[in-house]
Amino acid sequence: MLNQSDPKVVVGHAQRGDFSRWIADIFHDHVLASGIRKIEQRFRLGHLRDLTESIAKSIEDRYEFSQWDFGDKMPEGLSGHEDSPRDLIAVAGKP
Repeated sequence: MLNQSDPKVVVGHAQRGDFSRWIADIFHDHVLASGIRKIEQRFRLGHLRDLTESIAKSIEDRYEFSQWDFGDKMPEGLSGHEDSPRDLIAVAGKP
């Protein structure tokens, strides 16, 4: 989903720190939010060129999607929350 979004929209969200805030507020994953916040800051400072790939890689690394069982298991920080791990996959642009 992220990789299919209008790049101007993605840049706007990153400049406002929306991605890190959403991950912290909606998914309660403060470790991932902190990593995304650093990516947003590096992008704002001009030290990062591929924003979308960096965000997607951070999400993939955090949850290791290729090995993750999507049954009833949810990663720490998401349990008991109505949003699913599949929502993070959609953000990362995975099917």
